[in-house]
Amino acid sequence: MARTDREVWFITGATSGLGAACAREALKAGKAVVAAGRRPEKVARVLGEDEHLLIQQMDVLKLDTIREAVDAAVRKLGKIDVLLNNAGVFYAGYFENTSYAQWRSQMDINFFGAMNVTREVLPHMRKERRGLIINTGSSGGLFALEHASVYAAANFALEGWSESLRYDVAPFGIRVMLSEPGYFRSSILKPGRVVLPDLDIEDYRERNREKIEMWKQIDNNAPGDPEKYARALLEIVTWKDLPFRFMAGADAIQFAEAKVRELQADIDRQRGFSSMLNYDDGSGIDCFAMTQAKGRIQAPAGDGPESPAGMGGEEQDENRTEAG
Repeated sequence: MARTDREVWFITGATSGLGAACAREALKAGKAVVAAGRRPEKVARVLGEDEHLLIQQMDVLKLDTIREAVDAAVRKLGKIDVLLNNAGVFYAGYFENTSYAQWRSQMDINFFGAMNVTREVLPHMRKERRGLIINTGSSGGLFALEHASVYAAANFALEGWSESLRYDVAPFGIRVMLSEPGYFRSSILKPGRVVLPDLDIEDYRERNREKIEMWKQIDNNAPGDPEKYARALLEIVTWKDLPFRFMAGADAIQFAEAKVRELQADIDRQRGFSSMLNYDDGSGIDCFAMTQAKGRIQAPAGDGPESPAGMGGEEQDENRTEAG
């Protein structure tokens, strides 16, 4: 492939689910796409052939493969405009039912994997003084659910890192957006793809069985359409007032609203109590004001539409289609 004037999207987890949908829609929208995955032959089967598609072998946990994939993309296409961290997996289960190996794997793939790829891409974006990083998390990273504590931990970590990262890179013209999909009809919950608990504990046995059945029911009955998600993602990144969070799906909005209500109730209940904890003589500085980055809202993206009224992984490389 020759260097391109098209916008270049580097997408991880492009083999199935939301990642594959985003790759297909990006190509339809006239983007050049770098589709990275552990099994490039499978990526090729899913996405087919396109003169503007570059498929790269990459494992988000192996730094040498990331470096090679990123360098190849820049060498062949000249740049990376958008990084879409989409690789992930869902480890279901109660905390005590999940093994240490499962905790580590969940964090490695969903959190450290995104950090690994971002670290290799950022020097190229800094050189260009522009770029967009989209970290695909989950509504489960904003509103934690039962039987998903390890999954929630990885997604909450991704959320906190993304929120702080945007201030790190804003001076270089690089923006960060966190995508928080709700339930989409994709492959993350299919038998053999969702990772079930390693450990059997009698106290959890019946509840564990019921929750596993729940995930199976959700699998092919989730309301979200992956193709619509992909088209919406491609649209929302053109908004002048780019939001930090893309709460994707009607249920994602419901989860966010539930979280806001929960937080507001705690704030209202504790405001007076917590405000009495400073020194009586009033000494001390305003740490809240000092630690706030300038402007809590994303910098404008440039030309693009205003926000429309009324709109608000298998293995690591296979899918990052969400389970809440």
